[in-house]
Amino acid sequence: MDHIILGLLMLSNRTIYQLRIRIDKGLNIMYSSTGSIQAAIKKT
Repeated sequence: MDHIILGLLMLSNRTIYQLRIRIDKGLNIMYSSTGSIQAAIKKT
């Protein structure tokens, strides 16, 4: 998840909400937890 978040943020600045929407649109099969998004952001 960390690498996905980093990749999305490298493309453009996004809020957690925007990241969640993007992940829901294309990656929700693998990752669907807002908590995992927030945890990944805190690591970086």
